[in-house]
Amino acid sequence: MEVLIEHSSELNEEEQVKAFQALLSKCLNLGRKDNFLVIYDESLTDFLEALERAVVTDSVSTTLIFLPRRYQEFLMRDSRSRGGSDKIDLPASIIAAIAASTAILNILDATPDNAPVRKAVNHTPRPQNCRLATIPGVSADVLRAILQAPTDDIVSACEEMAWLLGEATSAELSSFDSQEREYRLTLELGGWENEPVMSPGVLLPGSWGNVPPGETFCCPPHTTVDGSICINGSIPGHVISPGNEVILQFRNGKLTAWTGAQRPHVPALEFFQRQKERGASNKDEHWNTFAELGIGLNPRITELTGNPLFDEKAIRTVHIAIGDNSVFGDDVSSYIHEDLVTREPSLRLNGQLVMDRGTINRSLVATLRGKGASLPDELVLGDAVIHLREGRIGLHNGVLSRRLSKAQRVNYVRMTSDAITEALNELCESLRTFHTVHIAAFLKINPTFGGISTGRLLNVLHHYRVLGVSPTTPTRSPL
Repeated sequence: MEVLIEHSSELNEEEQVKAFQALLSKCLNLGRKDNFLVIYDESLTDFLEALERAVVTDSVSTTLIFLPRRYQEFLMRDSRSRGGSDKIDLPASIIAAIAASTAILNILDATPDNAPVRKAVNHTPRPQNCRLATIPGVSADVLRAILQAPTDDIVSACEEMAWLLGEATSAELSSFDSQEREYRLTLELGGWENEPVMSPGVLLPGSWGNVPPGETFCCPPHTTVDGSICINGSIPGHVISPGNEVILQFRNGKLTAWTGAQRPHVPALEFFQRQKERGASNKDEHWNTFAELGIGLNPRITELTGNPLFDEKAIRTVHIAIGDNSVFGDDVSSYIHEDLVTREPSLRLNGQLVMDRGTINRSLVATLRGKGASLPDELVLGDAVIHLREGRIGLHNGVLSRRLSKAQRVNYVRMTSDAITEALNELCESLRTFHTVHIAAFLKINPTFGGISTGRLLNVLHHYRVLGVSPTTPTRSPL
């Protein structure tokens, strides 16, 4: 039998307050100069007093807006009455409050029916440096995970996995049922042109993300996805027990069949039938489109609950999603986005076994990262006009890094070693003095930076796709 969502033993109020204080300080980095906005519904009822105590204790200027589930349903009905659009028109007062806030906490319940309302809150224009955290489905489990999260370790793990996904052009995911039968899913990833997304729980200025922390994911070109996967962990609303696994078949990025791994009728199959029916009723052609590949990295989340935005962070899991990924800046639009979690899979990236039955091969990852800067000294770009793609590079903790900003999820990935990073920074400062510049002219006056050949350094920038290459004539030349 599948297990319905259950919450473990409750936290006492002092623990709840400490969890919210950790959220405010570690995730949102709130200070007394912030204008803090909380948008919530009935799902926060049991924890509202603890949140209020946390913001009062930290002396944060706070506005709380209650958005009842019934009113969310009205917004959904109003949207449908305007031709079935999933665009929600939020009240002007909420839009104004968001525009005036420097930090926002979105605590609307994790139900499929109100997902467009949560999405509307997350994507309403806000100040440039505003941080937004969303907790769909607050519970004792969620607060405990926030309270116990080893923040630095999770940030490091998310950054490491982002580097791995960015380096990869292909992936093979192996999953297993309780009889140890293996199922394989193959997909292309796209390398650094297809930016990975980190969700480490520490929200940088201008960024938003889900809490609790602990995943890195990407959105592969969906037409490249083929094969099968065993969902042996959880689906929205249910935890899957041994013997009740579901096998999903994908062809050219479309979910074409779902069956029980060991018997024809298992409860989880009803979930997929409901999604099919919803897709038909909404004329949604992409409800069954592959949308996401993600890796759970939070070592304090070990038990699944049926809340997908919690379960997807669990250590030793990989999740996929079907439906929408336009929210991440990709090209699939759907009424749904459903995360499906598998326990203890194996994952190969570019043929390398980076995860073996849920365990990340840290020594292999260290070796691969050590080789990451081993690009040829000889320039691979040939003769061209180049410029820095400033939105893809920046200083983070004093280190020149690859900036990730897909769908306003801002994070940074270290590109190379300290010695090369220092030389790269010098190179970038020189490139910034030109709008565009011809490589041949630039190399003539700058053969090296920090004792490292400029050709090699340009190869690094090109590898991480932070160097724009164009055949057009530069507007300014160094000669």
